[in-house]
Amino acid sequence: MPIDITEIVVALIGVLTTILTVVIIPWIRTKTGEKRWEQLMLVTYTAVHAAEQMANAGLLQNGLSKLDYATARIIETLEKLKITFDQATIRAAIEAIVLDLKKDK
Repeated sequence: MPIDITEIVVALIGVLTTILTVVIIPWIRTKTGEKRWEQLMLVTYTAVHAAEQMANAGLLQNGLSKLDYATARIIETLEKLKITFDQATIRAAIEAIVLDLKKDK
């Protein structure tokens, strides 16, 4: 008798989305400041969408993952803007944009 875990996965995504939007994102905002947070989210939005488009077009080279591509572009852009965030904050921003992207589909 096969077990269908689809409902469990959907429920888990819902719980993670709630935790991310209700707890983690507001906490990060208070730590980073609203302006810097908005800049991070704009850069992240652009990098995640670029990674998605490049992957769909087969343009990611040497087995580079979408996550690695987006992370590298975010760090590169933030360095140019002289803004720093730790890896965990960048990863949380990426996950937030990816969840939004999945909701839009």
